[in-house]
Amino acid sequence: MSEIDDFAPPPPKLKITDFENDLLLITATEILKDIPSDFSKDGTGKSDVTVVDVVRITPDGSGEAYEGLWIFQGGLQGQLRSRVGTGRRTLARLTKGPSQKGAFQWTFADPSDADRQAARRYLTAGPAAPPAPAAPTVTSETPPF
Repeated sequence: MSEIDDFAPPPPKLKITDFENDLLLITATEILKDIPSDFSKDGTGKSDVTVVDVVRITPDGSGEAYEGLWIFQGGLQGQLRSRVGTGRRTLARLTKGPSQKGAFQWTFADPSDADRQAARRYLTAGPAAPPAPAAPTVTSETPPF
């Protein structure tokens, strides 16, 4: 078996809509212009995309991080536009809201007080500290250098 066989397969491509009703901590990192898309509204076959890093936060304050998700939905992009590239995060729940056309549109809903508490638990927990390295074993027969 070659070394390449030891790697796990790539993760499935996630969409922001896979996080329906989840509590999300979102960092909008950039806007990509004129990306080939089936979601084009002007008939060009191209759309702008907002790239985000997302942490899905559970009620106990733990989280799963996902980097580089693309958001095509204009309503969601509009909600994040002022924060793109600033490093400022948005805490929200991804929900379906009413649309002017009678269907639904995706929206970031305001978090509840319980949501804010879960996010605080996540943020204050921080990443787990790595274990301290073991001290080298030195004997009188082994020089320490």
